[in-house]
Amino acid sequence: MSTTAAATRTAATARFEEKKKAIVAAASDILNHHGVKGMTLAGVASRVGLITTSVTYYFKKKEDLAVACFLDGIERFDALASDALRADGPHARVQRLLEAWLDLRRRIAAGEAPAIAVFNDIRALQKPQRGVVLQAYMRFFAKIREIFVAPELAWLDAQSCTARAQILTEQIFWAVAWLPRYDLEDYDRIRERMYDIFVNGLAAPGCIWQPQALSLDAVLQSSTQELTPRETFLIAATRLINEQGYRGASVEKISSRLNVTKRRTTWSSTASSAASKSCAACSARSAKASSTSSPNSRLRQRRWSTTSCPTGGRCCEPRRSRRCLSRSAWRWWRRPIASAIASPR
Repeated sequence: MSTTAAATRTAATARFEEKKKAIVAAASDILNHHGVKGMTLAGVASRVGLITTSVTYYFKKKEDLAVACFLDGIERFDALASDALRADGPHARVQRLLEAWLDLRRRIAAGEAPAIAVFNDIRALQKPQRGVVLQAYMRFFAKIREIFVAPELAWLDAQSCTARAQILTEQIFWAVAWLPRYDLEDYDRIRERMYDIFVNGLAAPGCIWQPQALSLDAVLQSSTQELTPRETFLIAATRLINEQGYRGASVEKISSRLNVTKRRTTWSSTASSAASKSCAACSARSAKASSTSSPNSRLRQRRWSTTSCPTGGRCCEPRRSRRCLSRSAWRWWRRPIASAIASPR
């Protein structure tokens, strides 16, 4: 009986791991096309022929599934790096890494291997999931740096090894953008061309690297000028996109960077130029509303003028100002009128 029970548990574990790998493979393909925010448990479930509640049996949240996809990709790249380190010398290691990587891409394109998640959307993860993935990636990156650790490259310092490892990994990761344009029969030629560029560079034989220094006077002069609200918004958005990617940059996160509300950020980025100008139509309607003696009629006139404002903003209080205000400012000016209506005479 014990032998039968052990065999049953082993078979159940094997089925569990097989189904889990299928879910990760399907989710990795969705991640590559739609990112972390575009991936849903329902979409992954439909890919593997399950219902959403069945997927939650393996992964409680979408973020947990995304972490599993990234960790699976890092593990597979780590295996390639470990195999490349068995070669003798940096040149042989680079060639072996390119050969193993292109063989993996060939098997994925032919449907012989599951999809592997690209690492662009790691930045879209939140803590603590992002920390777990980044730690695994740094362990993999340390192995890539070891490719350039050799007696013949003793003149390289730690920063130089890191820079070469960064160039090597970036070209491998971003090759998925142009590699589908080639046939599978061309992968051997691609490996030779990539190896030649990595080892010999782009310059012709006998050329000397003499880069020209760029002048930073124009950049420094422009940085001293006062920034407009729109420029401040774009700078904050650019920094957030560089840190967390396009899908990781939302209006809420940009607002928190600028220490303003979401409504204020949206208003500043889309209608600041229009709302800052004086509205002649609003001024005319405000003047007409101010001549009305009844508070009720004055409020009705005010509401009518705000809904038909050509600039899309809110009409200001006619007794105080004639410029278009934001929604929050309009609600603040409306309070005296509303209290006058509610209070008995």
